[in-house]
Amino acid sequence: MSARRHNWAWLLAPLAIVLVTTVDVGAGTAADSTPVPGGSGTDTSLPLTPSAVTVTGRGKFADLKITVNQTKDLVNQAISVSWSGGTPTSDVAGRFSSDYLQLMQCWGDDDGTVPGNPGPPPEQCVQGAANAAYGGSGAVMPNLYAHERTIRRSGWTDMDPTVGVATPEFDTVIRPFKAVDGTLVTKLYSSEYRPTNSGGQFWLNPYFNIVTTNEIPGAITRGDGTGGELFEVQTGLESSGLGCGQ
Repeated sequence: MSARRHNWAWLLAPLAIVLVTTVDVGAGTAADSTPVPGGSGTDTSLPLTPSAVTVTGRGKFADLKITVNQTKDLVNQAISVSWSGGTPTSDVAGRFSSDYLQLMQCWGDDDGTVPGNPGPPPEQCVQGAANAAYGGSGAVMPNLYAHERTIRRSGWTDMDPTVGVATPEFDTVIRPFKAVDGTLVTKLYSSEYRPTNSGGQFWLNPYFNIVTTNEIPGAITRGDGTGGELFEVQTGLESSGLGCGQ
């Protein structure tokens, strides 16, 4: 997948931006046997609500249409993200060899810096922790940096230490994470800790990790160009770095 395709992830991010408000959620009764969408693990569609939104891609993604079933009055819940008109995901060199989508939640409004791809800056998105454990899950993606916050690396033709935060110990440039309280996390990994050593920790971002992140680093587009995922929306109680609803 080209860098342009990876950048599509940031276009998806604003769709998950929510102003969470408290609503009453009724519990189902034991006698209610109505199937729950997504409960089988295959049906990821949820009913459309009055706040459903559909957006169309731009440029080479102009045929892609993405629908979010609910964008208002959200609590800690699942929303349905479905799409059509996509290029089928290739699994030649791994489950996500190319042409897959990434979904994530961000905080903030459009900062106006990229008119062609409006939304909050990528620094304000919960992304990059899916590989934040020794060994990670890189086997499913040939590009090990596709689901990290690494945006430049020594040896790459576009290496530029000024586009993010340079981490000389890893020969990389990372996208820092800016929490809603203004805290800027500029060091994500410990350079001292390795599983063969004692003490320390590997992932240093205190706001989310491989267990608490709600990002979906790889979402498959089927052969007919469609796909879908259930995405967990987190409030400030589940993700203090996002602070949604607070």
